[in-house]
Amino acid sequence: MAQPGRTNCHGRPGSFCRPQSNEMVDCRRAKTPIRLSTDEMDSKIQVRVSSDADVAAITEIYAHHVRHGTGSFEIEPPDAEEIARRRLDIEARGLPYIVAESDNVVVGYAYAGPYRPRVAYRFTVENSVYVHPGHLGRGVGRALLSALIDACQKCGCRQIVAVTWEYCKQSVSNSAVGSTRS
Repeated sequence: MAQPGRTNCHGRPGSFCRPQSNEMVDCRRAKTPIRLSTDEMDSKIQVRVSSDADVAAITEIYAHHVRHGTGSFEIEPPDAEEIARRRLDIEARGLPYIVAESDNVVVGYAYAGPYRPRVAYRFTVENSVYVHPGHLGRGVGRALLSALIDACQKCGCRQIVAVTWEYCKQSVSNSAVGSTRS
């Protein structure tokens, strides 16, 4: 029963949204091209869609976080071949995988992956953001998260989940900034 004054995601009266299809979110079918904004970041940081050429830098950044953190839940860092496979899997799903550059060097990366396999979660993704240790505290993570949220919205994602396991005030702060967007 519809509640007065409440509308669903289609603007019709009702307190919930009945999905129109069982298809997962797919950025490849976005109605508008994904453009990555640089408004909120240091002018030296540029965010762009990742490419095969970025795999070595992504592998190095991720390896540091596996070796020195607990948030990845991995014990041994994967090699470049495995990172390339994971990246292609995300892209094959039509989800964003982006990198941040400073002076033409990759200093961070982010992507959105499926949150859960059940059809009810098809508009929900989980974000992952990794920054090179030498560039922490310089706005790279914030720039990546902002661009990732924009890209996900253009893909039709309705919710982005950030799973944070380490007590990292900066990561939690950046995720909280993104959660206030509509």
